[in-house]
Amino acid sequence: MPVPRSAKYIGRDVIKERRERLLSQAQTLWNRDGLTAVGVLVGERLDMGVLENILDGFDSAPPRRRIAKSNGRPTRLDEQGADDEDIALAALKDLSLVFKGLYTALRTGKLQKLKLTMDRCIGVVHERWGGITQWLIYCARNVVPGDTGYNWDRVIDSCTWILEPILFYADDDPVTHDLVARPPTIDLVFCLLRITDPGTERPATHKSYPNSLCSIAKVFAMSVMSTTGHYIQSHLNEKSPHTRRDVVRSIVRRIQDVSATPRHTPDDMSRVSCDLLNLIPGACIILTRRGPGEAYGVSDVLFEGARALSCAMEDVSFKNSALPDYLTLDAGINQLVSLATWPRTPPRAMERLFEAGIIPCIIRSLPHTNRSDPRHRGIEEPAYHLLPFLTDSRIFSAVKTGGADLEPLMKELERYPKSKVAVVEPIYNAYSLALRCCKSAFQDRKSPIEMCYNLNHEVPREGSRDCTTLKTCSVCRVVFYCSEVCQREDWAAFHSEECTRGAERWRPRLTVAGVTERLERDRLMILEALANRFLPPPTEIVRRGSGGIQNASEDSSVRIHTFDLAGGLYQSIATGEASPPKRFVEYESMTLPSYFQKYEDVLGDRTRARLSRCAEDIKHKHESTLLVAGTFTAHKVCICICAKMVYNPDSEVGERYRVVWHACSILCLPLWLFGI
Repeated sequence: MPVPRSAKYIGRDVIKERRERLLSQAQTLWNRDGLTAVGVLVGERLDMGVLENILDGFDSAPPRRRIAKSNGRPTRLDEQGADDEDIALAALKDLSLVFKGLYTALRTGKLQKLKLTMDRCIGVVHERWGGITQWLIYCARNVVPGDTGYNWDRVIDSCTWILEPILFYADDDPVTHDLVARPPTIDLVFCLLRITDPGTERPATHKSYPNSLCSIAKVFAMSVMSTTGHYIQSHLNEKSPHTRRDVVRSIVRRIQDVSATPRHTPDDMSRVSCDLLNLIPGACIILTRRGPGEAYGVSDVLFEGARALSCAMEDVSFKNSALPDYLTLDAGINQLVSLATWPRTPPRAMERLFEAGIIPCIIRSLPHTNRSDPRHRGIEEPAYHLLPFLTDSRIFSAVKTGGADLEPLMKELERYPKSKVAVVEPIYNAYSLALRCCKSAFQDRKSPIEMCYNLNHEVPREGSRDCTTLKTCSVCRVVFYCSEVCQREDWAAFHSEECTRGAERWRPRLTVAGVTERLERDRLMILEALANRFLPPPTEIVRRGSGGIQNASEDSSVRIHTFDLAGGLYQSIATGEASPPKRFVEYESMTLPSYFQKYEDVLGDRTRARLSRCAEDIKHKHESTLLVAGTFTAHKVCICICAKMVYNPDSEVGERYRVVWHACSILCLPLWLFGI
């Protein structure tokens, strides 16, 4: 005679039967009609008792597995641990099917009343989320294919299917928002991001997902780029340095893995584009939110991200491959440029971006921008935003590595309609001019440039000095001289009055801003190259009445020829509104007092005093000497360099103007320019 059971157990059996019947029907519908039909079925027939019964499978604590020394994989469990694992895997399978079905039906616009069912499900899950995430992390890390009959790939699928709707609705629902903000959720995202396929050791992927190689990348992007993204970053910052590096390393490995994926068909390119869209912007956002002084992984993300986009665009040009998604190009390029120009990004990381071929990638991408789509930020702005950084010799060297020959690119674009090419031409012309000027300054020079702050420095002799052996003031470390003679002369005539103030004010600012002798020399070389390219002989300037001496009795008669290569950055500081540059260089000729007034924030007393004294000398040498100034930008500073240049008509073309004296001022850029 059977033992009578309590009503509690009878009720459980009834609920279990309803669960098995519902999930069996859902599985049949999935195989026959797809996930949308599953969502409709679940919305009509699921009650919270069945959902609670599913969640009961996560009640026990996950067992501990030991790692085998022979192959590094988890060992088999004892009988009790195996039973708990089987129960949890069954619960994982059922819960993921419920969530994925409802989410798919809602996303396809079917029966919006299903949203009420989804909200109720998330509310029930919210109460038991801690135990659920423990099992999700355990299963993703430890389930060995063949151990339980539950395929490891399906475990990864199930984890992402549960996370996707929670992340998607986090911005609209306070309960879901709280779920995403919890550390267990964030730990689960990091776990999936870092996990590798036990069979191939490659980053784990979602093999059955129709539009992507890796829905883990999608989950990562959704978590980082939602309104709850700051919780992700805060929790990551609390982790150990090793864990933080491991997360970044995992992102880089995933980008590399996507880049290595074959792209033979439009479907291949679609899947690659989807993953790049999820990985690159999310990685850039994580890295820009990190604390100061922590730059690990920035160079790798910039290089691999730019290389992936560049290779994809090369396929479009040379292999007639399918075009990456517009949004992928737009978001990827914008986020890479934002990360590269971030004030906390190391200079070497910027070089890596150019080495990976970001310029050819931008040129090839411009005809494909979709300005009518409101989701697009546009590629023109980041393209112009990179221009001011080309005035660095190391950046120019990196550009040559990544592809500096732009003429073949324009020939490639001739197959596009004229309206498409018209978008490219202004940016192409700006980059062509910038690269020609950089080539003249850094590659074609036959003699080193003179760097000397001595106001009495004479016309340089051809190839007379080695610019790498400069003398620097040992007190302030701000001024440079070509020789000890010039250093003694300037000390007696000028520098002794300014040195103490320079040591107190300028040395800390230069150190913080990273302004070095090389950086100053590079900008001075560019300034000399611009003068040789654009300025006529001083006698011609006088004859035109646009420069030189108009009235020797007035100091205002001395004009200064200014080249703004900071992309309007200084004007942005003055107006309080950031505006992107529209060309490589802006030229203007003005009187010295007007120049002082316009650039009063960046010109210190030291530079103004030197310029005023230099102007007195130029009044008497106006037929062979000019004052030339340039405004540049580096990562954290606006740099203003003023130079006295002499003209020698007997020198070779391109070297007739030569610097004989210069002074440099800097302005540390306000953080609001970078959105900080």
